[in-house]
This record gives sequence, C-alpha cells and structure tokens, in this order.
Amino acid sequence: MIAARGGIYHLGADARLLQIVGQQIATPNDLALDGDGGVYISAPAERADDQRALRSKVYYLDSAGSLHEIADGFRFSNGLVVRADGRALLVNDTDTRRIYEFQIISPGVVAGRRVFAELANTKAGPDGMTFDEDGRLYIADYGTGDVVVLESSGRLLKRYATGLRHPSNVALADAISGIYW
Repeated sequence: MIAARGGIYHLGADARLLQIVGQQIATPNDLALDGDGGVYISAPAERADDQRALRSKVYYLDSAGSLHEIADGFRFSNGLVVRADGRALLVNDTDTRRIYEFQIISPGVVAGRRVFAELANTKAGPDGMTFDEDGRLYIADYGTGDVVVLESSGRLLKRYATGLRHPSNVALADAISGIYW
C-alpha cells in the first residue's frame, strides 16, 4: 500500500495497481498496518489555516475497504505505528513535536489519547517512526538530521546523526533473516 495524493494505492506482489481507496482523504501521509487486515492512515490538513485550527486527522481503512475517521485535533498528523502486541497506536504531530498514544480497543477503534513523549527541538518535528524488537521507538526527526530513540516509557534514550538534514522515515534491518529495507 502507498499513501499518496489521490488515495491509498493497493498494489499486488508484482507491483501492479489492484485498487485505489480512500480518495476522500485529501492528503494521506503515513500508513501503519494493524495485523488484522486493516491500516491506520495519518492525514494532515492541506491548508495552513486548517492545521492551525487542528483539523488534521487519523483514519482507519478496514479489511473490507471501508474508511473510518478515528482521531482528530492534530495540527499535522504524520508518523504512526502500532505496537507489536497490537494494543496501542502511536501518532506524532509534527508541528507540536508530540507523540500521542492511543489504546486500541478493537481494529479501528481507539481510546485514551495521551502524550507519550515530546521532542525538545523547536526547529524540527517528528516524522516516520518504527519500533525495534525491545519496544524502543525510533523517530526520524525532520529538521535536525537525527533519528531519536525513546524507551518504551517515552524517555529519551539517544539520538543518532544521519548525515541528512531532513530524514523522513525509519526502517530497521533484520540481520537474522537477511531482510533489509
């Protein structure tokens, strides 16, 4: 699946386009699979005045292809990831530098929004995120050139310089299986 202007593009294993869904989302940004056949989608508001009015959202596309709005009130909803146990969704708001955690009640149903962490640098903002096998959260810090690592509690563990000014996503390699992304 690819989030891009015009919708969510569902591709087959051969990279052929199977279908386009979610065309009603003006600016789909990042995706997070839930393990139940659904996908969470961040959708930052397109216009700056809508961002200031906290009109950025998060959607859920279920396995039947139905789209559901599940959270709003963000300035710029961006990176998102589901915890390995499937019990929590983390969503960052690039403009406020906050990472929020939601409890997943059932596929596409979330509750209990809370601030999980806030990045300190006011000239940058969190973007793509992923977890490692120990539950540490890795965040591309767009504007600093770093990847920020948080403990499972949200406490800052370390920062890694990437050599880039605007890293936007993070992926970890699996050395055991030989799969690298």
